[in-house]
Amino acid sequence: MRARPPSFLPFVIVQLFLLTLLVDAEAMGQTDPLYEVYAISYARAGESFPLSEIALGADSTSVLDINFMIWLLKGSDGKNVLVDSGFLPDSEFKKNYSLPMLDYVRPDQAVARLGISPEDISDIVITHLHWDHADGVGLFPNAQIWIQKAELEYYAGEAWQPEMKHYGVDPRDIVRLVDLNTKGRVTLIDGDAQEIIDGVTVYT
Repeated sequence: MRARPPSFLPFVIVQLFLLTLLVDAEAMGQTDPLYEVYAISYARAGESFPLSEIALGADSTSVLDINFMIWLLKGSDGKNVLVDSGFLPDSEFKKNYSLPMLDYVRPDQAVARLGISPEDISDIVITHLHWDHADGVGLFPNAQIWIQKAELEYYAGEAWQPEMKHYGVDPRDIVRLVDLNTKGRVTLIDGDAQEIIDGVTVYT
């Protein structure tokens, strides 16, 4: 089993919008901002990524061409919210990755292809602290960072103690987030089903 994007689309931007949802929201007097959602591929791992790495019970011989993604929520209120921030070209994890890394575009440059500068990103929601999700937070100088309190506390503390697990998390990303927190640019989310930004609710 192999899946790959068309060769003429090395950089994929997919705009998604649900017309019926937007119409219903307007009809009901919805006051929250509406968001255009863009999926942005900034790298891919070639045609040899084991499907079993991401799908439990998958055939161990099945592979696919996996894309590394970040997501942009472009709000009608002017907010530009990133979901995850990608990784930097000098990431040690990228250097040690056993698969090829193709069509890499630095995340801020990938976002700029939508006509949005790094300074225009208002918020970044970090889903989890693996290197390919959190390494690029420093690329967006005006963004407020949102992350689960328990996630940051664990990786800033006990994860590095003997016999604890921290696979896939780059220490430099933790240091960067702690530094940003001292500058008032990190908001800790405490628990499930939290509306962090108007119209944006996050779940554990």
